[in-house]
Amino acid sequence: MKKIHLTLMLTIAILAIGCNSDQNSNPQPTEKIEKTLFTGTVEKGPFVQGSSVTIFELDNTLTQTGKAFSTTIANNTGAFEQRNLNLSSQYVELKADGYYYNEVEGCVTESPITLYAVADIKDVDNVNINLLTTIERQRILYLVQNEGFTFGDARDKAHTEALNIFGMTDEENANADQLSLNKDAQLLAISAIVQGFRTPAEVSSLIASLAADLREDGTIENTASTSAFMNGFQGIHPDDVIANLEQQQVSTNYTAEDVQVWLDMFAQNTSYERTEYIEYPYSASGYINLLNPDVTRLQYRKDVFLGAITPQGANLRVEISSTAEYLMAAFPAPNNWVGTSIECRYDEENEAIFFENTFEVETPGGESVIILGVHSPGTMTLTIYEYGSDTPTRVQTIEFYE
Repeated sequence: MKKIHLTLMLTIAILAIGCNSDQNSNPQPTEKIEKTLFTGTVEKGPFVQGSSVTIFELDNTLTQTGKAFSTTIANNTGAFEQRNLNLSSQYVELKADGYYYNEVEGCVTESPITLYAVADIKDVDNVNINLLTTIERQRILYLVQNEGFTFGDARDKAHTEALNIFGMTDEENANADQLSLNKDAQLLAISAIVQGFRTPAEVSSLIASLAADLREDGTIENTASTSAFMNGFQGIHPDDVIANLEQQQVSTNYTAEDVQVWLDMFAQNTSYERTEYIEYPYSASGYINLLNPDVTRLQYRKDVFLGAITPQGANLRVEISSTAEYLMAAFPAPNNWVGTSIECRYDEENEAIFFENTFEVETPGGESVIILGVHSPGTMTLTIYEYGSDTPTRVQTIEFYE
């Protein structure tokens, strides 16, 4: 009886192993592919001329076979092409390495990044490589190789989950590898959110973190990644981003308002915690800061200052309207403030007495200080505009008394 029982248990175990193996192997259907011309576009912002693109053949388990084709991007819009593409399978992985045009700040990056895409090219001759294809890549591979998904189902699921990170849905039912910045406002909004005012290294790290976190369960648990989205988000202005793309010869068929719709959706449908703000310290070196919200009443004949610590991309403008006479100190000289609109009169000693003035932070991403001397009683109203907005963040009135 013991031998019979042992034989039965071994049989069940072998059957169980066989069932699990069949479920997880899920071989993909493959076809030989011959394409006279295969094209695509690489975009974070657009990759620049000379960036490299490698096309790897994948087998039916989405594993590289060792066969690869290499090409380069021919212009600054990120376009590439590969002629005479002959493969034993319709599944490919694309890898792009290079510098790219930062669409938020309007400049070519000083260091390169790497983007990826996994695609089925049986019925298409064009595959784009972008931020979404990179985030989705590891999830697609995991679903096919570990969860028994077909390639198409894995791609669709990964795309839905990637968009969910940004509180968005797939309204056009388009694959990520068919999206491009010149025709998809949603892609531009997502690219701008991830770019923010980050360096290429920071962008690469953020994308890698999102892709790795999404891989196994399709959700993002890393709050450091999601909080990063909100830092600098307020400084993204779609009209400026589109204008920057046009300088790079990327013409969009949508408007800034279309991009703003997606940015608003991101803000409304996500609850990520912002961790960076413009700071207005109460005092420094014995001076009181007029921009601190708790300052409402001061004695005149004392030097004060306008002080702010701004994160990257946090543009700041302060408009002053005053019945109290004030001077700008020549020493110490203004640090990182520029006056853009001035109304004043000159006293008997030929000193400029100010009543109206507008100051802007020259370069966001550090400390900005300017010393003022108030020489008469009165009131001063400061209208504060943050992150380049045309709507005031705060209006503050300060009384100067004898």
